[in-house]
Amino acid sequence: MQKRLIIMILLLAACDSPTVPEKDSALELSELWASFDMVAQTVVFQVHVNSTGDMDAPAQVWVNVLIDGDSEMIDLVDDGTAGDLLANNGTYSRHWVPDTPLDTGEYYVDFYVEDTGGNIYTGGSTLVVEEPVAPQIIAVDMPQFFELHPTQYSWLNIEATVQDPNGVDDIRWLKYEINTDFMFKDNPETPECDREWGLTSLGYISDPTWKLLYLEPGSGEDTWQFGISIPMRPLSECGGTGDALFRFTTLDRAGLSAVYEEELLLGIFGCGDGFCTTGQEDAGSCAEDCGTGF
Repeated sequence: MQKRLIIMILLLAACDSPTVPEKDSALELSELWASFDMVAQTVVFQVHVNSTGDMDAPAQVWVNVLIDGDSEMIDLVDDGTAGDLLANNGTYSRHWVPDTPLDTGEYYVDFYVEDTGGNIYTGGSTLVVEEPVAPQIIAVDMPQFFELHPTQYSWLNIEATVQDPNGVDDIRWLKYEINTDFMFKDNPETPECDREWGLTSLGYISDPTWKLLYLEPGSGEDTWQFGISIPMRPLSECGGTGDALFRFTTLDRAGLSAVYEEELLLGIFGCGDGFCTTGQEDAGSCAEDCGTGF
């Protein structure tokens, strides 16, 4: 019995003991992204890091960008700060403002992720900085004629379409200017509403509040709809009539501007202004202005 026991122990000692295989552990990089925000003049870096196996979260994540021969090292974070949208979701990012404006061109970005064991994982992406493109006013929709109400304020509705590949946020403003030199307007020197022609020779005038508001995306590529409703004085308050010229200008965040290709003429009239507007009024529609001889 003693011999059998010794043999059994020797046999057990000679056999290989079972082992637990090591898990494959690594950090995987995906969604590597480097983008230039022309409006904010910032660079957005982003990379998603996925831990496989029993690997811990990264110890450090950063990028290197080569600019004019110098390497810029920028740390990325996953704590909901510095442009990171959501903390602890595995996506590391940063909004970075260069010390000097970036020249137009392409910049290669190296992404680095270091684990707790000192191992480094890498990836790459390209940062593209494009030439600023000026916005263009490609269409303006407004009537050719507008009839003033006898006693109540009415509204002149205008819409315009602006094309800007840099996005609607790149458009600082879209404004209108008016030339009223060819209108019949009230003479401020007299108490009555006498409407005289040629009272001013100011050319185009504007006001800081004369800006069209953003409405919605346009139907074309990179287009944006703007609009405004302009209050028009009634005839009873001596609202001016005649020909008004409109001009439209837009300006973007880079300081680039554009003027609509043509001046737009608006014929303003109203029954009771003392003038018969050809094509809009006649003796049947406004005997007060047109009488029976027109």
